[in-house]
Amino acid sequence: MDSDNSINQRSRARDGAWLGVLVAAFAVSRIIFHHLGIRFDMTSLQWYWQYIDPILLRTRLRDRSVHRVVDRASEGGQG
Repeated sequence: MDSDNSINQRSRARDGAWLGVLVAAFAVSRIIFHHLGIRFDMTSLQWYWQYIDPILLRTRLRDRSVHRVVDRASEGGQG
């Protein structure tokens, strides 16, 4: 019983370590991009709204979400 508990604790600690590494890597990437002058530009978001048909949202949300990703990839990220 104690060995199971110690295994679970080690597993949680390992998961927490990976989460910490991931968060640190993200933070470092944001700092690097900031120093390189790369900023997130939201100005075009006002004009580039794209809506999915409400019927598809109700009936095939998962399919349509996957298709949106595939459609965008095939268009070279446009759209």
